[in-house]
Amino acid sequence: MTIEYNGQIDQRKASGTVLSDITTLIAAVGSVIAAISGIIIIFITRRQLALAQKAALDVFRPVIYPTVLEHEPSPLTITFRNVGLGLASNIRGTIFAWRTTSPHEESLYRLSFRIDMPIPKDEERKTTVVENETNLDGMAHVGDTNHSYSLTPKRGAIDVVWRVTITYHDIFGRKHGGVFDYLMRNPVGNSDWRTVAFLTELSADIDDMEGGAART
Repeated sequence: MTIEYNGQIDQRKASGTVLSDITTLIAAVGSVIAAISGIIIIFITRRQLALAQKAALDVFRPVIYPTVLEHEPSPLTITFRNVGLGLASNIRGTIFAWRTTSPHEESLYRLSFRIDMPIPKDEERKTTVVENETNLDGMAHVGDTNHSYSLTPKRGAIDVVWRVTITYHDIFGRKHGGVFDYLMRNPVGNSDWRTVAFLTELSADIDDMEGGAART
């Protein structure tokens, strides 16, 4: 009887040990799941926070586009309008075009401008364009590695008279911009604007690009 009784005690101990191991394993798995869930929650929270911050900044983003280009009488002037909600400052721009110098040759016509006064929401500014005051050439592009746009219109494009590129800052110092083509639609002289791209959060504006060109 004693031997059988001791055997029952051993079985109970063995059963208790297995149960304890299972409980420990479940607790460990639960801890891992909790840790992973916590990491996922932190990642999602940070991503949501980043998106929320970007959305808050974008509320104050200016959006500038050209409205009028006057080339007669000289000098050449261009008017820009801010249709965004934020103030635009540090406004710089270039105008590139191909100019026929002989029946079989074209040269690159380079102009630039600067608007010293910021442009608030729903307001316009007219600026005078100056020739050959930019060191950027026909190979220059604005944008990032995924989407970049030439400052120069396509050579031989019949309808494109000028390519206008502009960069500016918002109140947080972020850099934005736009690329536009000024089109001559028909021989009568009717013209229009074509939006090539609106650019957001640029790593380099025209001032930066000119500084880089000066160092090379």
